[in-house]
Amino acid sequence: MTIVWNTQLLPACLREGVSHLCRYCGWQEEETGLLIYAEPVSGHTLTVQGEGDSVRIRYPDRTAFFRGLGLAAQQRTAGSSVFCLREERQFLHAGVMFDHSRNAVFTVERTRDFLCLMALMGLDVYYPYLEDLYTLPQEPLFGYLRGRYTEEEVRAIDDFADSLGIEVVPCIQTLAHLNQFLRWDQPAADYLDLDDILLVGSEKTGALIDKMFRFFAGAVRSRRIHVGMDEAYHLGRGRYADENGLKKKTEIMHLHLRDVITRAQKAGLAVMMWDDMFSGTYHPLDGQALPIPEGAQLVYWDYYHDRPEEYAKRFTFRKKLCQDLVFAGGAWRWQGPAPHHNKTLATTQTALSEAKKAGIQEVFVTCWGDDGDECPPDGSYLGMQLFAEHAFSPEVSLEKLEERLTFCTGVSLSATLHQQDINFLPGEESPRHSEAPCKYLLYQDPLCGLYEEHAARLDERYDLTAYYRQCREALREEDYRRAGPHMLASLRYYQALSQALSTKWDLGLRIRQAYQKKDRQALSFLLHEKLPTARADMEALRQAAVSMWYENYKPFGLEALEFRFSALIGRMKTAESRLSDYLSGQIDSLPECEESRIPVLPQENQSPNSFQRCYSAARLSW
Repeated sequence: MTIVWNTQLLPACLREGVSHLCRYCGWQEEETGLLIYAEPVSGHTLTVQGEGDSVRIRYPDRTAFFRGLGLAAQQRTAGSSVFCLREERQFLHAGVMFDHSRNAVFTVERTRDFLCLMALMGLDVYYPYLEDLYTLPQEPLFGYLRGRYTEEEVRAIDDFADSLGIEVVPCIQTLAHLNQFLRWDQPAADYLDLDDILLVGSEKTGALIDKMFRFFAGAVRSRRIHVGMDEAYHLGRGRYADENGLKKKTEIMHLHLRDVITRAQKAGLAVMMWDDMFSGTYHPLDGQALPIPEGAQLVYWDYYHDRPEEYAKRFTFRKKLCQDLVFAGGAWRWQGPAPHHNKTLATTQTALSEAKKAGIQEVFVTCWGDDGDECPPDGSYLGMQLFAEHAFSPEVSLEKLEERLTFCTGVSLSATLHQQDINFLPGEESPRHSEAPCKYLLYQDPLCGLYEEHAARLDERYDLTAYYRQCREALREEDYRRAGPHMLASLRYYQALSQALSTKWDLGLRIRQAYQKKDRQALSFLLHEKLPTARADMEALRQAAVSMWYENYKPFGLEALEFRFSALIGRMKTAESRLSDYLSGQIDSLPECEESRIPVLPQENQSPNSFQRCYSAARLSW
């Protein structure tokens, strides 16, 4: 059913945003359409009334209006022309932080679609996490060949977001997490303390931070900026100590933060930052809570706990440090090539319920892309929808989540959940497990597999070949018929991933077993049947990954993901050559298969979230 709107009575501040949503959702604008009455109201209540041939929306803010328009369209699509819906904002702001720093930088056009989805859901703050992914004057290596945004691109994104009532809050780093920039000799000579940490107190570092603030002060409307400053564990332990002597990290942190706040204020910006360097609960600096300099808004991030008392305790503790505390949860798409929706559901339902009790006024969901952004961006949609529903309802049922997710994304909750199937072992779908063996089963070398002992134990308990085929069958094209092209590209990636796992997961194990048994018939089968099939499936996965990437991101960074699949394809060819030479008598042994394997993981349902640690024991670089 195509929704047709008559927008002639809308105020100018809403018309452009409605036009954007019409393009995104496939709606139409005509004078013969449903007349929209828009009435701004004070307070936090959103009311949406269907009155036959018109819709009346009373809204506390523009993003609430666009959510209301989506609710009205949802009712009309379901066949209801007369209805009255009322929702109450639970948080003043609810947003999304999307990680672009791990190689995956949205194109401007893809960002526009992402912002439309946010507006449809009712999310009103976009936090692009950038690190070095923007241009700085006199810093040609800042974001070099990483898909960095120009000032014109950032301004275009901000303009589009503003038409939808969405605030763009840039997320940068002014202390650590700048490893990609500091890898180069010239920046390292000018700015590096140790690891990925800037040299605090240096005039050059101060000038660099000034340029960062000036860039965003001129590119976005928001006067807020997230400056990161997390996980700087070795702060002051490198060049800083050489030049200034060994000082307490807490002292260095306070000095630097006060300087950052002063520089931000000079640029007309207010600072937000992660709280872990002050809370004393995550790799504590000195083991206690620290006073916060005035002018810094803390963000408490936590995507791990699923018990109410754990969040309640942490909210109570942190509110003593910062009254206007912000909470950041997580849409679990960073633990491998597929999302972990069960973990998202378990942690978010608990965290946001406790955040409401604690009086938290602002929340956002993080969508990290650790280890090269293997997971498609729509792996975050369930988490985004869950945050949006909590933002407008005291409690959120799975039924409500199902309705809204299906309408906003075009894919049902049950179909969405199948994206995560490969993360589990048959019959074990615990939301407490965040690490999945599928990653090492996919990436370990077919001849020198690091985790073959673990694969052997899995083989004793499960038929993973059949299981991964079932995962592939559960990912059905028909469930995505209402989804956009980027979600179809992601579906095909998940399908190819499941298929590749079904033929690759035990490849190295079977080669070693057959070789050690001197089973030449089995080795011949592996050479002529299993290896070529697995190689073809890996090539199909590579192609699906390329298509998924181009559907969403700038081309930069794809080379890192494509390298992984290409490396495995090359090693499968080498394995074929090695088996052929062995069977023909050209070589008399395969030393790779003779060395015993050692179990290195505490549990078989875990996996290192690192391609390098999955792939090989050899050095991959200098």
